Amino acid sequence: MYVWGGLDGQGNPIADGKLWKLTLSTANGSWSQVTVDNQNPPPSPRYGHTLMMDMTTWVNPLTMQRVPKEKGLWLFGGRNATGPVSDRLYELDFLEPSGTPVWTEKTYASPPSAREGHVVVLSDPNGVSGSPSNTNGAYGMYLFGGFNGTSYRGDVWRLNLPANDDVLDTPTWIDLTSYALCNPANCPTVPSARSRHAGVYDLRYDRLLI
Repeated sequence: MYVWGGLDGQGNPIADGKLWKLTLSTANGSWSQVTVDNQNPPPSPRYGHTLMMDMTTWVNPLTMQRVPKEKGLWLFGGRNATGPVSDRLYELDFLEPSGTPVWTEKTYASPPSAREGHVVVLSDPNGVSGSPSNTNGAYGMYLFGGFNGTSYRGDVWRLNLPANDDVLDTPTWIDLTSYALCNPANCPTVPSARSRHAGVYDLRYDRLLI
């Protein structure tokens, strides 16, 4: 588990820019600070953002089995104490050739509007779980809801991520709101607009649960 940003005990955005990792391989877990290369400007202090782990796989040469591997982190949205809500997207690349991860701001066409208090989840990356819905290696980051500073959001977005680290495959944002199977006016099962909710990805059935 990784932690970055948020509010301190006085309600102010934490400004030290430190990234923390909780390793759960031991019974009690252990915290450590992750060293980040500051060659690029990092995200500004904020809260209400999302931080999502991006995963890939590699083949263990001893067992010839595919093993999950941490690829990096994606940070989207949030706000600081006095400024507007953000629509900026950042990637922290763990596979940087130098060995030290670097923050990079990413800009892709037609992104979601600025917001905080939303949720994001990663769909099954490269078939890590063996999900039959992901046999081609494509995967993405799903986003739902949030607050844009004046109103609550109920839209759904997907950021398609490159398969197999193909640098020629540019990530793209897709608005999935219009793909709903029924109209919210006559379909009470559609989630209402909201923020500061929770969401998880269901590997078995390839779906987002709110």
